[in-house]
Amino acid sequence: MRTKRLLTISIALILSLSTSLIFAGPKQLLRLNLQQGEAYSMAMRMENNIQQSMMGQQNEMKQVMDMTMVMKVDELTDDGNFIVSYNYSSFKMDMDAMGQSMSYDSDSPDESSPFHSAFKGITDARFQMELTPTGKIVDVEGIEEYLNTLTGGDQQMKNILPMFTDDKAFKQTMESNFSYLPEEAVSKGDKWNNVISVPALMNMNMELEYELINVEGKQAEIKLDAVLDMNQDIEQQGMTMNMTTKGTQQGTILVNTDDGMARENTMVQDLDMLMKMTNPQTGDPMEMPMKIVSEVSYKVTKK
Repeated sequence: MRTKRLLTISIALILSLSTSLIFAGPKQLLRLNLQQGEAYSMAMRMENNIQQSMMGQQNEMKQVMDMTMVMKVDELTDDGNFIVSYNYSSFKMDMDAMGQSMSYDSDSPDESSPFHSAFKGITDARFQMELTPTGKIVDVEGIEEYLNTLTGGDQQMKNILPMFTDDKAFKQTMESNFSYLPEEAVSKGDKWNNVISVPALMNMNMELEYELINVEGKQAEIKLDAVLDMNQDIEQQGMTMNMTTKGTQQGTILVNTDDGMARENTMVQDLDMLMKMTNPQTGDPMEMPMKIVSEVSYKVTKK
């Protein structure tokens, strides 16, 4: 049970976890320019290779997740913002861990899957938010209902998804999806930074550096280098664990300059995690280091 619980926490972290011109002179302002009635289908694939050490035993896990989320532009506000709604249209996960294969597919759910209770409501959950042209979140509606539907009311799952239980944390988490948008106009070779801090999400702090590599036609190529740090105590079923995570993200984002939406993203994420806890039977301190190397890609299609 402890191993399953730790795996669930790791999955939630990965999930929570999860963007000019050719010449250097002229500058271009990258902004969201969405139209009412438009929809964007965002297909993401994440391949995770996990190495775990626990009580002297080495374990390797492989996990592949394919998920598609749809963002619809419901309306435009008088002050130039966008009311958009989100929902998952499909979710699939395959995992090989400790000699066992586990899977879940929202298109053909298997109630015997150990992940069925955790993800059975994922395609029914939806929420709405107000988004500015710079990617800031003004307001969010339906988060409580979204979380209840997503988790099926499972309190344990709610506890490990704190970004959904705090409006400020949720806004900060969602804003990270648009953090590639610079504050000012940029040209080829320009760099800009963004810092994302979400205390409710395991005291996450992420420092991102972007660089405009090139613009060809209506496509801007942006390079990403990021450093991530997380540290928090987690309490599950009477057991307290301290989890620290440090890592990097490196990738490339292709942005459509007409509407400011990222169209493609490829990224490698390298995380070192350390869980410290006390053995409930002996009282001895325990450590469980984990290394997670992820290859992430997503493609956005305008519908």
